[in-house]
Amino acid sequence: MKKERTCIIAFTKKEISLIKCPPDKYDIRFIISTGTELEGKDISFLKNYNEIGIVISADWKKGIRECETVIIADIEMREEEQLKTLLYNIIEETLLEGKKIICFFKLEKARQRKFQALASENKTSFTSIYKPVEMQEKTRFEKIEFKTPIIFIGEMTHECDGYEIALKLMQRLKRDNMKGTIVSENKYNALYEHQYFVQFYDKYISENSVDKIKILIKRIEEEENPDVIIIKLPKPMTAFDNSIVYDYGISAYVISQAIHADYCLYCGLSEVLSEDFIFNINEHFKHKFGYPISAFHISNQITDIAFEPQEQVDTIYIPVGKTEQEAYNLREKQGKQVYQLLNEPDFELFYKTLKNELFDFSYGRI
Repeated sequence: MKKERTCIIAFTKKEISLIKCPPDKYDIRFIISTGTELEGKDISFLKNYNEIGIVISADWKKGIRECETVIIADIEMREEEQLKTLLYNIIEETLLEGKKIICFFKLEKARQRKFQALASENKTSFTSIYKPVEMQEKTRFEKIEFKTPIIFIGEMTHECDGYEIALKLMQRLKRDNMKGTIVSENKYNALYEHQYFVQFYDKYISENSVDKIKILIKRIEEEENPDVIIIKLPKPMTAFDNSIVYDYGISAYVISQAIHADYCLYCGLSEVLSEDFIFNINEHFKHKFGYPISAFHISNQITDIAFEPQEQVDTIYIPVGKTEQEAYNLREKQGKQVYQLLNEPDFELFYKTLKNELFDFSYGRI
């Protein structure tokens, strides 16, 4: 397959997973920041990784010239009119150059129509990704059962490496000629084959939420016929503390009522996972969700105590090597399934254990 030379504009740390686990269709060559503070830095700077070898630029005009496709990142903006205006100008100039646009930044309908018309005039395409896969009401009353092994990836806090690990796992399965399908609330799923961008429920949970989720996942199973379904849970699985509660784990609970996890990976912060914590959280999960935690990932993040509590945890990225040692100590000295899954040797150990548990049974899977 010929890959399209691609540029990402308005790059943030959320897009690093697209670089480390690139979609088959896109050759991502240029990374553009809309500010100058990151210019000239390797993208690994944003997460304190070892250098990846891709440098951030602020020259969006060069990015447009040298690429066939431009991805506008999924960024949240409220009152930043100057940045909005810049992105509108970038989109317009890209289309006038006859280059494709895939836009994850939410646009008003009138502006979408304007850009689609401009794309048509210049014989190119403008794709706006913001609508999730449509949920369906229950129309059948037979019991819905799943034949495919289902993996849940949950997190202690937002952006605790769960999505990148889901992508790594899907690509590793592919190397073994196995098909993984990812279901998550991440819009970037649209860039990959066999992935679904979903919204597990609307603003409010209703009595139909469990049925809708169950029907959706069953439909995906029937359409894709995958070897495994990977569900990246939409929000942290529990409240972090009394101040930062997220949704108290309600979304994880609702999904657990719709679908039973055959394997659950929990992604936590460094310096939090300990032998006592692992025991206690595992007991909590078994009683609340109906399944234990199969393995743990230690992210190279710690809480930033300099910030006052907000709606979500503020974190600082520490060197990955420190968390690799932390995982090693828990795994080797205490026998816990704890890994630093951005580290390749750890990931291979984890993958081998997961594969044995889900697939490699001489008597078949019950």
